[in-house]
Amino acid sequence: MASLENSDSVSGQQPHPTFSLPAKRGMGVVYNSQKKSGGRPMARISCEMFKRLMMERGDEEFQVPTDNEFEIDLTVLEGDALRKKVLSIIHAQIPSWSDVNESGLKLDRLSGALTNCIFMVTAPPAAGGINSEPRKILLRIYGIGVDQLFQREKEIGWLKLLSQLSIGARLLGIFKNGRLEQYLESKTLTKEDIRDPQTSRQLARGLFEIHNISKLFPPSESDLHNL
Repeated sequence: MASLENSDSVSGQQPHPTFSLPAKRGMGVVYNSQKKSGGRPMARISCEMFKRLMMERGDEEFQVPTDNEFEIDLTVLEGDALRKKVLSIIHAQIPSWSDVNESGLKLDRLSGALTNCIFMVTAPPAAGGINSEPRKILLRIYGIGVDQLFQREKEIGWLKLLSQLSIGARLLGIFKNGRLEQYLESKTLTKEDIRDPQTSRQLARGLFEIHNISKLFPPSESDLHNL
């Protein structure tokens, strides 16, 4: 989740949310050494500054490996055949996993998804890497007929924007009927967890942050018309 910082409100003014994104040289912002995302230094910026930076960079930051030639048919593929197909997609879209072979790739199906089929994809640590923990990503395969319920292109577009704001899982790759995502260690909150004051504050900050996305990228007239 991206960082959110509220300045003291004065005269009824609304606090200004700030977001974190991977810091780049020449951005004119200060590194926050306490915030890390995938080993990258993070910088705190305001909504307006973020929007200006995105306009200056154009599509540079929005490029996600995409190949609509790849498709996973779960009615046909299973076991070793499924693992081989998944590995071919990973090799094509995630260069840092190029050393992974079929014997080192593990697929575990996760429960709880309503419209998609989700797998935890695990591989051994990278040779010579600092992290000794297994590598993990999520594989999301879209349900049959689900695309009729909403516009997939708009969903992907928003996911790319949210990735740049470091909100939620980072989008790693896209194929014809699914995508690869960053795996975030997490747990399902219980009612006792939600009642905890500190957790409740974090939830409120997260909701405030997400709702303010509309200030950065307001919906178009056509979007509003189709609501």
